[in-house]
Amino acid sequence: MCGIFGYWDRSRRPLEEGVLRAMAQSLVHRGPDDEGIWHPAARGVAIGNRRLSIIDIGGGHQPFVSDDGQIAVVQNGEIFNHVELAAELRAQGVLLRSASDTEVILRLYEREGIACLKRLNGMFAIAIDDAREDALYLARDRIGVKPLYVMDDGQRALFASEIKAFWQVPSAPRSSSAIDLEAINHYLTFNYIPAPWTAYQGVKHVMPGTWTKFTRGALVETRRWWSLAGQREQDMGFGDWADEFMVLLDDATRIRLRADVPFGAFLTGRSRPSASASQTRATTSRLLRCRRLSASAASTPARSPNSTCWRSGRACCTTSTSRTAMRLSCPPCVSANWRRNM
Repeated sequence: MCGIFGYWDRSRRPLEEGVLRAMAQSLVHRGPDDEGIWHPAARGVAIGNRRLSIIDIGGGHQPFVSDDGQIAVVQNGEIFNHVELAAELRAQGVLLRSASDTEVILRLYEREGIACLKRLNGMFAIAIDDAREDALYLARDRIGVKPLYVMDDGQRALFASEIKAFWQVPSAPRSSSAIDLEAINHYLTFNYIPAPWTAYQGVKHVMPGTWTKFTRGALVETRRWWSLAGQREQDMGFGDWADEFMVLLDDATRIRLRADVPFGAFLTGRSRPSASASQTRATTSRLLRCRRLSASAASTPARSPNSTCWRSGRACCTTSTSRTAMRLSCPPCVSANWRRNM
């Protein structure tokens, strides 16, 4: 988890460096390892990042800036297929100076523009300052795993991973009069505030699967780059669906294990986390530390797999004794008995 923040001023009025530092500090819990700010003050724009270092710990400092200094990129999230994309870029003669997934975003954007979002398999909130277009792009992943908020008063737009970063800017209104009563009405009706509303006037979500472009004009351009409604249904039998599910589960697990830090698994005793832990063990030789979550205790000490699968007799990670969970708790059961036992 990281945090991004910044601003775009249509009249090129710069924010003070101290304000940007305060915005960064308000997100330090999201990214305790590193901080970086790109601030061409004469253009009235800044993008910043508070980083939790996961991939390329030493070389992944953000923002990433193009060789000519015209494009800068920050992101919160992870691009799961960055290894494949990086190999493709290198084959085309592109020089990558790090193993960071954020640099992959930069190099793809240089070649393909904002259309590069469709190439990304991941969870992300991205900010791109493009001096060639004199524009700021904000983009969010397909289903909105990573948060991104905007406060725009018509002259200056602020953005951040959390709303609290806006309150570090003196011009941002924070009072009872700034509460969005329409959003509160939605909350009392639905028991939550549906996006793009938030509890505050003028603060909106960047919607999942969309990008927003800010220029010097008053018009803000927003386009949808992915839509669930645009996905085509397929007519397949149960066996084919089961096979495809296992292929997707295996691939999804494999590409999420790309990290330069230790990883583990939280287990609830249900089938889904047990299946994920099982696929993790089948994919990597690294020790998988499991931690159980329950209603009675927030956690138990980290432990190695010590349960036994009811069918294969092999050690499993699952903390459940139910056969439903056990069927998903080791690679032999998952691969050989999925269709028979589910």
